[in-house]
Amino acid sequence: MASLTQGLRSARSDGSAVGATPSALRVIVFAVGVTTISGIGQIAGISVFIDSLIRDLHISRPEISTIFSIASLAGAMTLPVTGRLIDQHGVRRMALAIAAAFGTVVLLLSQVQGLVWLALGFWGIRLLGQGALNLTGKIAIALRFHAAPGRAVGLSGALGALCMSTLAIVLSAGIEAVGWRMVWVICGIAIWACVVPLTLWALKPAGDRELSATATRASASGVAQWSRGHAIRTAVFWVITFTIASNSLIVTGLMFHQISILGEAGLSPTRAAANYIPQTMASAITMLIVGSMADRMPRQLLLILPMTSLTLAMVVVSYLDDGLITIVYGMLLGSAGATAYTAEGVLMPRYFGVRSIASIRGLVFTFNVAGAAIGPVVIAVANELTGSYALATRVLLLLPAAAVVAGLLVRSPVFPGARPGATPSEVSRAA
Repeated sequence: MASLTQGLRSARSDGSAVGATPSALRVIVFAVGVTTISGIGQIAGISVFIDSLIRDLHISRPEISTIFSIASLAGAMTLPVTGRLIDQHGVRRMALAIAAAFGTVVLLLSQVQGLVWLALGFWGIRLLGQGALNLTGKIAIALRFHAAPGRAVGLSGALGALCMSTLAIVLSAGIEAVGWRMVWVICGIAIWACVVPLTLWALKPAGDRELSATATRASASGVAQWSRGHAIRTAVFWVITFTIASNSLIVTGLMFHQISILGEAGLSPTRAAANYIPQTMASAITMLIVGSMADRMPRQLLLILPMTSLTLAMVVVSYLDDGLITIVYGMLLGSAGATAYTAEGVLMPRYFGVRSIASIRGLVFTFNVAGAAIGPVVIAVANELTGSYALATRVLLLLPAAAVVAGLLVRSPVFPGARPGATPSEVSRAA
């Protein structure tokens, strides 16, 4: 890892001169830091509060589940606006603003008294945590490593996943020690105390201008810089979006119901929960491996790889038992999510450039978060209709199968105004 970090710090293959942009290492630390902190608004961080909220607010599990799903979908719908704001005002300014708002919402959640307050709080932390703050880290990586983002995406994603995997343990221990309200107070203050200085350190002294300048260099080197309006008119944008959303829907749904799925295979709740360990380890390793190869990998192979891994995991569900196959299942599921994360981070800049990358990826995030929000419901309904999780996953295999076929058939888009087969200089002039 040290050699990889050193390589990222000194590499000039990303198309930017060393010293002309923020340090590569600082940008990676920024991305890992905001990814970790965003976990307070992700399912890993929120899940440990659910039982306490049900007990102390006197609400039912179906009520809180419904509120959470609606709030997540509402947060997802707002992400395209966030993406446009990042493009307009830069990563540095938006990260500071998002951190200020995120910390405030978490502090207000510590005083929650009823369903409406809780719904607004969930909406805020899903939008600002899982969505907006998480997006700033990904955009910083895309801008800093615009021509060859693979290694940086893989490294930052792997470290972020490992750091976030400990978050639920820390929050759970905190709830037992000081109560859930005080833990949310501490989290709100921690967001301000961590993200603000991290952003000022990582992107100083003029991080927004320096990162944004990479788009100009990318355009000058012949990389077409698409607007979101042009990007959404291409088939490849929707193939990537469908792949990411489907992956998020199925992986989140299977992980949400993991205790029940593995219980159906004969595992105790404790052993079923332990399967998150190989999932997390496989996710981190996959990000490092795929990230190191992604910049040299053919685009279509990178496009279909996430759903290939997911298909294997879904097939294995039919053969789960109290043995090694369960560990294999966990590793495949973790690898599927990690591959999708890495593929999206690499493919979007390769296809559409970085000038409007936050607006473009903000829209992809909308479908990604929406998929995660409805995934548990889809899996539960499919299980009810078919009578088992094994049959349910067989039905849902249509989604990854369709994504793989679409990924094999889709062609690279031609930038508006540039003829097919245009040279880099011609594409640059068209852009």
